[in-house]
Amino acid sequence: MDLEEFDKECRLAREASDADEAFIHLLRAESLYQGDFLEEDVFEFWCAEDRARIKALYLSVLASIIEYHECRKDYSRVIESCNRYLQADPYAEDMYQRLMRYYAGQGNNAMVKKIYERYSEAICRELKCPLSKETELIYRELVLER
Repeated sequence: MDLEEFDKECRLAREASDADEAFIHLLRAESLYQGDFLEEDVFEFWCAEDRARIKALYLSVLASIIEYHECRKDYSRVIESCNRYLQADPYAEDMYQRLMRYYAGQGNNAMVKKIYERYSEAICRELKCPLSKETELIYRELVLER
């Protein structure tokens, strides 16, 4: 990954005069990201700070892309972008909640259940934590109380 180019596109997105111009730079930045910085050297602690900064910046890029699509009510692209976000951060509760809401809005209760189960597995089995009350409430409202 060309870190200088990635940082440049992120900066240009922040400095853009309008949302469409920013979106072009966000897409360029997203295309430049190719996984965690020096992911093959997981135990190299000298790059841990850079790895965390770059990943946080990438997640910020994805969140901005999601917001752009939400503003344009392009929900199929919101769903695609949320799934890309979850590939990078599989424990991002807000993304699971968004996905449940968007699938419910499309009347796709089967996907709402699948997303809920995917999140439940990630949190309960992998992290051994209970789901948040907010996520439980959203699921109940979207599936069980309809």
